Amino acid sequence: MQRKAYSTGIFFMAPITIIIFVFMVYPILQSVFYSLTDWTGIGGYHFVGFSNYKDIFSDEGFTDALKRTLFIGFSRRTRQLFRLLFAILLDQSLKTKSLLRALFYIPNVIPTVVAAFVWRYILDSNTGLLNKAMVELFGSGSSILWLDSPDYVVYTIIFITVWQMWGPILIIYLAALQGVPHEMRKR
Repeated sequence: MQRKAYSTGIFFMAPITIIIFVFMVYPILQSVFYSLTDWTGIGGYHFVGFSNYKDIFSDEGFTDALKRTLFIGFSRRTRQLFRLLFAILLDQSLKTKSLLRALFYIPNVIPTVVAAFVWRYILDSNTGLLNKAMVELFGSGSSILWLDSPDYVVYTIIFITVWQMWGPILIIYLAALQGVPHEMRKR
């Protein structure tokens, strides 16, 4: 009886095991193998060891791209935390709760093209509202190239993305919080 159960388990596990091996394990192993060669995708190859990794990690462009990718990935996780904290705040009994909910959700309703034009108008280095406001408030003489400088463009894009996509996730968190019965909450 136990042998039959074992055979049945193997029978049901075999298809998914084959699929995982064919579509995940084999391509990963093949990629690792090709990364240790000088293969260009056509023709032959020969083994070069870890020199490809040495070359890529010594390339300044790669390290910059890796740093930015990690920064953007980290910013995505922190955004989730802040959305959850704001949802907890909005779940409290505030007088301005409805107004705050609307303000957080409005950017999601604005079409992307319209939002792009508005942000371009706000962030323009010559005539942008933000640079004009900074000159008026702080008296700085030079304008910041929000959209043209590699130093600022990543942060600007992250800010705009956060601004536009803040609402839906916040509403989901808020709905989940409101689904918890009041008896189960510790206040």
